[in-house]
Amino acid sequence: MTKSSSTTISDPPRQVEPGRPGEARPEQTRSERSGRDRTRRAESGRGRLYRIGFWTALHPLKVIATWLVLLVLAVFSAGYFTSHLTGNKSVVTGSESQKALQLIEAKFPDAPRETDFVVLHSQGSTTSDEVFRRAVATAVTRYGKDPAVVGAASPYSAPARLISSDRHTALIPVSLNGSDKERQKTAKPLQDLAIGLATEQIDVYFTGSSPLAAAGVLQGNEDLARAASIGLPAAAIVLLIAFGSLVAAAIPLFLGVLAVLSAFGVLGVVSIFTPFDVFVQTAVSMLCIAMGIDYSLFIVSRFREELARMEGDTRLDRAAAVGRTLATAGNAVLFSGTTVVASLNGLWLVRSPKVHSMAMGMTAAVLVMMIISVTLLPALLGMLGPKINRLALPWARKSLANPDPEHSLWAKLASMVMRRPVAIATVSTLLLSALAIPAFGLRFGVDLGSDAVADSHAG
Repeated sequence: MTKSSSTTISDPPRQVEPGRPGEARPEQTRSERSGRDRTRRAESGRGRLYRIGFWTALHPLKVIATWLVLLVLAVFSAGYFTSHLTGNKSVVTGSESQKALQLIEAKFPDAPRETDFVVLHSQGSTTSDEVFRRAVATAVTRYGKDPAVVGAASPYSAPARLISSDRHTALIPVSLNGSDKERQKTAKPLQDLAIGLATEQIDVYFTGSSPLAAAGVLQGNEDLARAASIGLPAAAIVLLIAFGSLVAAAIPLFLGVLAVLSAFGVLGVVSIFTPFDVFVQTAVSMLCIAMGIDYSLFIVSRFREELARMEGDTRLDRAAAVGRTLATAGNAVLFSGTTVVASLNGLWLVRSPKVHSMAMGMTAAVLVMMIISVTLLPALLGMLGPKINRLALPWARKSLANPDPEHSLWAKLASMVMRRPVAIATVSTLLLSALAIPAFGLRFGVDLGSDAVADSHAG
């Protein structure tokens, strides 16, 4: 009876057709399943950052492909961001001047939003000469017919205000309407018109708020390109010396440039809703390159230490090394980035749209670099493994092959500081206080950026 009951309860062996779900797994499949079991065991009991690093190192192609798609989208969006930058415009939100401007715009909706000037100057002729009068009349007529211009007045209608005392210079007031972006966009063709009106006897210029803003954007792009042409090679040399190998030194620069494009892409989407000052692109570029170097230095240096401790060189070994790297150095990177973002929030206390645009741009730069540091960088490390030390400098090969961080220069410096914390803190405080003394003599003002474009036609 007992035997019969036992037979009834037991399940008979399942006969499964080959190729169907649930079939007896072949040897190769059992090996793959065993590999997955080892992966799960390696990940178990670890923190979230470890698991992120472990997974990205095991699936680098998926991570890199995702970033390539995002990069393509960011390039298109970045073009919108850079083409819609505005020049320097100083406004204090909630100030009496802003309230007065809003009141004027509400009560006089047809009034021009801005008045710029066509400047006519001659060394040999005066405003009383016929050649000067013809030039003025031509300029007034041509600007008055331009669709972007609301009106142009002759300087002879108010000579006391619009003609210089030596009678060699005259101003033609030109009234413009439209938004800041629209006026800035029309500044270039109006400036080209002034260049076309110039003669051998008389120089003609077009200047004012929008022309200066347009010149500022152009100058900012040129300065950024020049800074990159100088700064990136200099940073590459410093990184090569710091990392000791060409492959490791290339990673921070690559990630920094990628962060710049990605941050510009994010700001391109935000630009649909709010304008950004031209200085934002410089600040974002500077911050992305700096943080790309800083955060990569943390993580790559730590990864090298983990490589030296690896017993094997399998994919799981490398993934575990990346996981341990991200759980330590990656945690420091996230803490640092979060602190920077919290500090940038203080910029929102300043009642200025220009400062607010800088806060948004720099915050986007930090967040993008943090995401890259914990996703793309671990994927690259998992793919490279020991190859990260390839193309090493001759004097760095020994230290790269056998890193000894506990006896390095920085370890000795840290040990010295820990032995004499009070003395070191006192000396550091006195030194920083001495360096801060000039701050008490600061005199604040408003910089309209005109000096930066002094060599331009508008300046």
